Amino acid sequence: MNHFCRIENIKIHTILTAKEAYHIAKEYHKLYNIDGLIPEDINKAVYLDENNHITNEVTWMIRSYLEENTLEGMDELTIMVSDSSKQVSHVLDHNGIPVNNQKVDIYDNEELYKLFDDDEIL
Repeated sequence: MNHFCRIENIKIHTILTAKEAYHIAKEYHKLYNIDGLIPEDINKAVYLDENNHITNEVTWMIRSYLEENTLEGMDELTIMVSDSSKQVSHVLDHNGIPVNNQKVDIYDNEELYKLFDDDEIL
């Protein structure tokens, strides 16, 4: 089983289709005025995480590309859509750290160390 799958390579049963997850993320993106632009091509925007370490479940990952950012690796946000609840569970910043709607970190350092291996946090 792959951890991350492009939508054309999904081999597990999901509740949502890629298109449904995409539309949930697009609505959330618009409602909360999330930075960036979600590509119109679903194949460029949507991935499936078959066992996400934050949600501990099947999670759709929809990318929002940040415009006018010259720093490599800091060019996207990710909107996570829970397959089971059919709603947005988290938004990840360009470092993969969950943020809330007000764009304030929702985890302190101790909580981050519980989410990630020590070697993943600089």
